[in-house]
Amino acid sequence: MSKLKGEDVIIDDKKINVLIHFQNVQYQELFYRRKFEFHIFLWTAIIFIVLSNSILIETTNSLLWKDFGCSGKLLMSGLIFFISFFSIKWQNKEREYSHRTCRVIAKISRALKAFDKNYFIKEDTLFPEKWKYWGNDHLYILSRYFKPNFVTVTWILGLFTILIVWLQP
Repeated sequence: MSKLKGEDVIIDDKKINVLIHFQNVQYQELFYRRKFEFHIFLWTAIIFIVLSNSILIETTNSLLWKDFGCSGKLLMSGLIFFISFFSIKWQNKEREYSHRTCRVIAKISRALKAFDKNYFIKEDTLFPEKWKYWGNDHLYILSRYFKPNFVTVTWILGLFTILIVWLQP
């Protein structure tokens, strides 16, 4: 813990306990944010899957946009695009909150000396060096939309649903 003697040891121990407490709180917040981001994706995915299935099933030939031809398909495609766009923006906003939380967790871990070599483990650090800057990666780069994550699956499902609308006679 601390190399100081007497009263200073108690103060340092209290500081460490406070840091550990806040780290636990931040982890709970992170888990909440990730769960909420998953729920946003799940709601969107369910909407698209139900919509895609209703288009493909023969009993739904009297759907509203089929009566309006091309303009009906454009309207439906616009609605699907809006749902996709809104869902992706919402997921990205939740990811921003998660990144802020990750930065706080990394900062607390640095204060607890988890990245200091030889502090806990001889000739090594407790955590990998790349975790030191956890939460600092860029959210709004184009490559993020092509990596395996909920945002990528959301736009793919939206595109797939739009294609189903346009490929139906």
